[in-house]
Amino acid sequence: MPVREVASKVPAEPPPPHQATGRNTLIRGVTNSVIGIAAFLMTCIVLRALLPFPEIDGGVSQKFRFFAAHKDEFDTLFIGSSRVYFQISPAIFDRVTRESGLPTRSFNFGIGGMYLPETSYLLEQILNLKPRNLKWVFIEYDELQTKWSPENETSRRAL
Repeated sequence: MPVREVASKVPAEPPPPHQATGRNTLIRGVTNSVIGIAAFLMTCIVLRALLPFPEIDGGVSQKFRFFAAHKDEFDTLFIGSSRVYFQISPAIFDRVTRESGLPTRSFNFGIGGMYLPETSYLLEQILNLKPRNLKWVFIEYDELQTKWSPENETSRRAL
């Protein structure tokens, strides 16, 4: 007998629908959510460990690489915008503190246009380097920038 005839003689009934209870559905939903969140977090941790500090325009990457290479030489750090960059001289600061009996070796990490979210990220990256002699960190505290100018919205620094 050909296959076509056998298939037409066997009644094909769909399987009965799965009757899930409310408790089983809840447990399955919570379990899947936990697995999804755990997978996302593990992926983030692995990517963070494997990927280097991104190449960022405006002097951020150059200053970060220099500081990373000389991290144990500094005990004082200034982080902020162009106000910090142009108005704080590490040489003058170190001379004044030395004359006052508290010698320091400072590094100016001021970057033009740096806002609080970027400052926080940069500080986190610096502290991850674990500089042995770092005692003082001065951070320019400015209002939280919630909107970027249109020309900077898609810059790597804003992202």
